[in-house]
Amino acid sequence: MSKKFFIRFNLHKSASEYPINEEIFKPFVNEDINWIKDCLNDIEDVQNKRAEDLKAKFPKEISKIKGKKVAFLGDSITSDNLGYRMAVTKAAQLQAFDRSISGATSALMLHPAYLVQKEKPDIVSIMIGVNDSKCLGDKTFAGVPLCAYERNLRAMVRWSTENGAKVILMGVTPIIEEQYDKSFNPRGTFGSNDMVREYNAVVKKIASDFEVKYLDNDWINEYDEVSELFEPDGAHLSVKGHDILAEKWIKAVAEIV
Repeated sequence: MSKKFFIRFNLHKSASEYPINEEIFKPFVNEDINWIKDCLNDIEDVQNKRAEDLKAKFPKEISKIKGKKVAFLGDSITSDNLGYRMAVTKAAQLQAFDRSISGATSALMLHPAYLVQKEKPDIVSIMIGVNDSKCLGDKTFAGVPLCAYERNLRAMVRWSTENGAKVILMGVTPIIEEQYDKSFNPRGTFGSNDMVREYNAVVKKIASDFEVKYLDNDWINEYDEVSELFEPDGAHLSVKGHDILAEKWIKAVAEIV
């Protein structure tokens, strides 16, 4: 993992979240304080440029969702501060409630999902499942069994719709299996796109049952150079991958408001 990615990754909301402060990062990356400060400034510059690009590319869609109250539920792909969540939040000036947690499963997401009811958002955006579908110890035992995953996800959608929110339910992103296994095998976890497809079938069914918007993440497979859309670990989306996901999200949400 590169030092720059370490800084970016630990801006996530997670158990290992650090304050956004160059002094905090210095002992971990062993770099000059000015180098770290430059990295943090670069992150801010990238966020601002992406927001401006989205506003220029999707003016009609953004005008429809501008200022909406949006609750984001998800794992590290959603919590990434160089990810799609921050890009769409800045572009559309959303009143965003970031309820994502890096490393979360659907089971861990139940509590923040329940609390979202008190915030009365206009839209609830849900993308959870890559950690549920990972295999523990062998390639047959998932982090969260499929039946429990379905129960958890149904609860999140039900709580959201019962409180009047529009829901966008996003499919689990695929992984690059070889890179994923190389990165996570030492911790006894494996990745399988066969498992991801099983969990995505559940996501799609729930979206149909509740008649909410479903955003399929199979778009990733449309690209010849899939590796460009991922970080080296084969699980987290790269900035380019997030750029594309942000565009997909804006167009999908504009259809339901």
